[in-house]
Amino acid sequence: MTRQEQSFDYVHAEIKRALAEDAAIAELGIEVVARGRQFVLRGHVESPNRREAVQRLVCERVGHYRVVNEIVVLGVDPPERAEKLT
Repeated sequence: MTRQEQSFDYVHAEIKRALAEDAAIAELGIEVVARGRQFVLRGHVESPNRREAVQRLVCERVGHYRVVNEIVVLGVDPPERAEKLT
């Protein structure tokens, strides 16, 4: 394994660790896929702000590698009416 490959593998592991351990993110539902010489982020989050926060965290750690953000924002609509419990 070349030094560059080791560095890429290290960055890949660092991204996954940071997503799980960062107090502001603590995101376990994001998949980080190494594709070629880039990182692809996949998964679902509840808001555009959350999607941007995840991307920002990853971009701070990848150096010169490219990041492709495929994270989908799932809109959470409030219920139309209160649920009646019996």
